[in-house]
Amino acid sequence: MVMVLLLGILMGARYNGGSGDAEKFVKTLSDSSLNFKYSMLEKATGSFNEANKLGQGGFGTVYKGVLADGREIAVKRLFFNNKHRASDFYNEVKIISSLNHKNLVRLLGCSCSGPESLLVYEFLVNKSLDRFIFDSRKNKELNWEKRFEIIIGTAEGLMYLHENPNTRIIHRDIKASNILLDSRLRAKIADFGLVRSFQEDRSHISTASQRHWIYGARILVHGQLTEKSDVYSFGVLLLEIVTGRHGSISRKEQSRTSSIQTLCCITTKTSTSTSKASFYEYFIQDS
Repeated sequence: MVMVLLLGILMGARYNGGSGDAEKFVKTLSDSSLNFKYSMLEKATGSFNEANKLGQGGFGTVYKGVLADGREIAVKRLFFNNKHRASDFYNEVKIISSLNHKNLVRLLGCSCSGPESLLVYEFLVNKSLDRFIFDSRKNKELNWEKRFEIIIGTAEGLMYLHENPNTRIIHRDIKASNILLDSRLRAKIADFGLVRSFQEDRSHISTASQRHWIYGARILVHGQLTEKSDVYSFGVLLLEIVTGRHGSISRKEQSRTSSIQTLCCITTKTSTSTSKASFYEYFIQDS
């Protein structure tokens, strides 16, 4: 039944390869370990029950799921449906899932056969970094050594994306909510490579630029995102990890002091001999 449905979708949609290619693609999907049946993921998440919702980002809503074999997964329900370009979408998933690094969230596969496009990731029990560093109680769980480890891990994951000889990827949205933490609070970058699937949509540019009070005239005016935009975002994230304060100022938060402004002010008040640990403690006790 699923095979017939997939064939109908692909032959009726804007698929350029013709019926022969469509049939070949359907067979590829049926034989691939990357392909998850929509019904399986729907059941795993309790029909995308609100109680299983982990969060929502620029590309979709994420739900926790449990497969029949007991494996825990995270299912991203995409805002954009890729059925009209299912072959391209699957090929991009195949490329992204081939990336293997200890500081990247593993993409396990996707679902192209149902009424919407889904991505399947490994589940990370401690969720995202922002839940720790911006929470007055949970931020105490991250001492300086653990924060330093998260910073280094994020940097290594980002370097892998930028310098991978086979597939170089610009993340375009490095921020605390896109850094997930495993059971040992080790950092893993999420949502990398997704912009490749949604190049017709430009909303990620305005979303990213609104997060920071400075983002560079070239990015703001021309929307040109390069590795440098990732490096800038990483710098803001670094300050957020160290200070426990947001590095951006939205219109609703103009009365608050950002981590960047705070750092500029506080460096004139602290001794040049101040240790990194006491520097970190200065911010945390005041957050």
